[in-house]
Amino acid sequence: MIKLNIEEVKNFIQNTSLESKIYIGCDSERFKLKGVWHADYCVAVVIHKDSKHGCKVFGGVTRMADYDTKPGRPALRLMNEVYKAAEMYLALAEAIGDRECEVH
Repeated sequence: MIKLNIEEVKNFIQNTSLESKIYIGCDSERFKLKGVWHADYCVAVVIHKDSKHGCKVFGGVTRMADYDTKPGRPALRLMNEVYKAAEMYLALAEAIGDRECEVH
């Protein structure tokens, strides 16, 4: 799995202007591994420098067992995406400060 370095993201954010915008999101993919359903969750943090000078993207992937019984209605997996995006925001909130931030 790919681990996101929270301190590196915080340092990068703190060295940007207050005009910079932060975007946080999470997506997942369900798959079977050795007969057991799992999901990989990818959390991304995008810092749009000064809201006009390109961006820096940070990301991490974690794997968890997926207990959804109906693949067409992935309630647990979608809720986990929300939890992971919100958890990332809370970890970065102090560094984000007054910068505009969207969590998806």
